[in-house]
Amino acid sequence: MSLLERILAVSAYEKGILTSSVENAVACAILPCLKSGDHVVYCSDVMNSTTYLFESVLSSWGIETNSVSPNADSIAWESFIKENTRLLFFATPTTYSLRILDIEGIVRIARRHNLLVIVNNYQVGMHLLDPSLHGVDATVCSVGSRALKAGVILSYGEYIDTVNPFVKALNLDISSINTRELSREWEIHGLEAEQRSNNALRLARFLQDHPRIAAVRYPHLTTHPEYKRAYKQMKLGGSIVVCNIIATNKNEEQLTKTIDFLDAEMVTAKAKGIEQIKVLSGMIFSKKEQKYEGAAKQITVHIDVGLGDGMDGITYMSYILEHIPE
Repeated sequence: MSLLERILAVSAYEKGILTSSVENAVACAILPCLKSGDHVVYCSDVMNSTTYLFESVLSSWGIETNSVSPNADSIAWESFIKENTRLLFFATPTTYSLRILDIEGIVRIARRHNLLVIVNNYQVGMHLLDPSLHGVDATVCSVGSRALKAGVILSYGEYIDTVNPFVKALNLDISSINTRELSREWEIHGLEAEQRSNNALRLARFLQDHPRIAAVRYPHLTTHPEYKRAYKQMKLGGSIVVCNIIATNKNEEQLTKTIDFLDAEMVTAKAKGIEQIKVLSGMIFSKKEQKYEGAAKQITVHIDVGLGDGMDGITYMSYILEHIPE
């Protein structure tokens, strides 16, 4: 079986097209469907490259956009729809805050207004979440490996027939050599997604009880704001955990020192069960989610959990929390 056939086998979609990256897949999924004078509604919590596409590229082409907060319900989405709206776009889980959007609710709104719905599923992938089961018209996700970048656009006949010439004309498809390599890795990719999800849930539970952690967000933790929705939509919770680390004091210099320490730790994290650690700007947790009311300054950290026996990530994060500069 080819890579595309393997991907379609875990989905209800009928057709797809492979691209050289998930970023290219997003652009190719959106641009052929729009023209000057159209309007797009999208969730603001998406990849940086997607934000640039909506805020800079589309506006320069005469296409209007409105962003919706990841905290908004499906009714809020409808309030942004205009006569010239053509499509709704979002990622779920959302890119940074890990909110779980109401896919079926947004799809129902789209159907009432005859709009296209496109979802970026790169955070968890098709093995753990199939948006086609919830009525999504087209899904974009990453199908690459550590060594090779690749993306895919999945949908039905007429839509793919519209997108395909655009991908080919800009030479944004993936080479046959890389396709064969990734095809061999596809089944392993699914097993790894499950292992990393299990490790991430284990890490999230550990962090939840740690005194230096003010709040934790993970889709399959019962404390997640949309836990029931996540449990319904997703087979497992994915590899991303977001948490707030309590800084040692309110001094701005100490906070900067702590952030520098965490940035430095990203370099060695991969060998210890963590694929990546990102320090995020801005708080993503509500007061209700936080364990300590009025806690000192906090740092939001985005953790991509790797493979291993499940204890590697816990051991490493425990080391970080014990060695944050005083």
